[in-house]
Amino acid sequence: MNRERLTNRFELIPAGWGVLKRTPVAALILALLTAVAACSGGAGHGSSSNPGSGSGPPPGPGPTGTSYNGPPAANADVMSFQTNLWSNVNGSDRCGGCHKAGGQEPLFARFDDVNLAYQAAGPLVNFTSAAQSELVLKVGGGHNCFLASAQDCANNMTTWIQNWIGSASGQAAGIAFTAPPDQSVGGGKLFPADSGQFQALLWSPILRQFCGACHAYPPPESFPRSLWRKEVKGGYDFFRQSDLDIPYPSAEAVARYYEKRAPEA
Repeated sequence: MNRERLTNRFELIPAGWGVLKRTPVAALILALLTAVAACSGGAGHGSSSNPGSGSGPPPGPGPTGTSYNGPPAANADVMSFQTNLWSNVNGSDRCGGCHKAGGQEPLFARFDDVNLAYQAAGPLVNFTSAAQSELVLKVGGGHNCFLASAQDCANNMTTWIQNWIGSASGQAAGIAFTAPPDQSVGGGKLFPADSGQFQALLWSPILRQFCGACHAYPPPESFPRSLWRKEVKGGYDFFRQSDLDIPYPSAEAVARYYEKRAPEA
């Protein structure tokens, strides 16, 4: 059987050559050109890109027409922003057509520096509820929507933001502070009613030496009671500006000591 098929094929060769000899040259050239055009057309259709599923057409190139070559992401959160949100909105056919460097504020889609774009995007995002972000509400209202449906644009933007900020977007993130219990001021530590201990423990061994390091020690009757607090403050301010390195008591304790012993006027 195989031998008969092989014999028949060899017998067809002379017949085929005869057909070619009887065919005009112009017809042969036209046939070749038609075949080449068909092949090149098929290659063009075969190389079409896949726009992706469920996220609309891919964004156009950045304003430079090349890949991003600006400063690298400063930290992991900026990198997440760059990967999940910025790369989807910086195209010239999307937000990047207006909100770019030198364009319309806010510049959250600028292509020259992703870190600056990150800073601009922060106020536009609701980190508690991504769907309530200003970016989502804008495109959901039809502002520069890049899909046939404004709702689809809002859904896409919500997904990109959620992918950036993570699963914590559904709940408030942060530290819960608990207010301390209210306490009466009288329940705190108070200066003793009698300043005798202050005189024995601080005034004689410390205050007299502290004040005398700059000037003669002033007795309480040097000023009226109403002026002593101001005088004590001035003395401590002068001490802080000096290069003295000596022990000193509390300014409040010193003021109370003089107010208790100074005359009314």
